[in-house]
Parts: sequence; structure tokens; C-alpha cells
Amino acid sequence: IRDRGSADPIFRGIPEQFKGIRWHGAHVVSLSSHGECLALSNDGAIQAFRHSDGIYGLQFHAEMSSEKLNQWLAQEDYVNALVRLRGNRAVHAFRRDASHHMSQINYHASLIFRNFVELASRKT
Repeated sequence: IRDRGSADPIFRGIPEQFKGIRWHGAHVVSLSSHGECLALSNDGAIQAFRHSDGIYGLQFHAEMSSEKLNQWLAQEDYVNALVRLRGNRAVHAFRRDASHHMSQINYHASLIFRNFVELASRKT
């Protein structure tokens, strides 16, 4: 999480560094003058941003679960994309790492979703 992300209510309760699922190679290249980067991956790719007041974008898969991970790993197109991005050993390493961190990933996702609902309820 970047400096401004740490202060943003969407990341309340989330540590400055946390694990997330990043499957695809799609990424945000730049933000408009109204956009603000909130979180980056280790390689510097934008993973979360806010545009204006209350409009958020997440590039990582906060919705991931063990069941969803297994569904995705059963999809040939998804596996091929993963191998193209990360190499031949990607599936094994991805399954191992995701399984090891899944409870933490799910806990942080629940905080992000809770924070989002709280923010959205203030807007109505």
C-alpha cells in the first residue's frame, strides 16, 4: 500500500504489505489527473487506485477463494495465460503459494469489502 493508500478508508485494517492474487497481465499504465494510486505490486504495477471521491479500482483478485482458484486452474485458457506470464512451473508455484496464503488473502478481502460497503452506505 502506498502512503495515500494507508490513509484511505478502503484499506482500513490492512497492513502496508499484504498478499493478493494477481492472475493476468492486464495492468493500469497511468491514471488521470483525478486518479490516485493506492497500492502497487512488488514490480511496481498499479494494483489499486481511487478516481475522485469513492470510485475505486482493484487489479488484484480480492474475491479469490480456494474453490475459485481450483475452478480457474481447471480452465485451459486460464492455465495457458498463467504459463505465458510466469513460465512452465507457474501452476505448481501459484497453487502452492495461494494455498499457503489463502486464509490471509480472504481475511484482507473481507476487510476491503466491509470498508467498501461502509463507504458506499455513506454516499446514499
